[in-house]
Amino acid sequence: MPSGTIIDGELVAIDETGRPNFNLRQNFRSAASRIQYYVFDLLCLNERDLTGLPLIERRALLNSLSFKDKRIRIVDYVEANPAELLTAVREQKLEGIIGKRKDSPYQLGKRSGAWIKFRVNRGQELVIGHSTALPGRKN
Repeated sequence: MPSGTIIDGELVAIDETGRPNFNLRQNFRSAASRIQYYVFDLLCLNERDLTGLPLIERRALLNSLSFKDKRIRIVDYVEANPAELLTAVREQKLEGIIGKRKDSPYQLGKRSGAWIKFRVNRGQELVIGHSTALPGRKN
């Protein structure tokens, strides 16, 4: 990545069938080879703060990056109606889905109406972690 670049994403453990597995991530020491980093947002590029740009513009810039390590992957952007997405999530037996408005800026440390998290499988715990430090910004 270029110097002064900050990405936002999530560590995901992938099981032997290629599906995300939360329990594997909890046991990361024994499953380290299966852990990947899925990138879903770009906050700074070349020390330029991008958080005020709409998500769709940040995603376009994110897709211009390449990562040498194959364990770092950019999450695909899917635009569809919520009912179709939930049907696909259920059919694939995934835990849930996160949706963001494509015109939304990145709101540091806030849970706003610009994004939702909808869990389909309520039988597992979910951990979300993030860093709030951005170069040149007071937090």
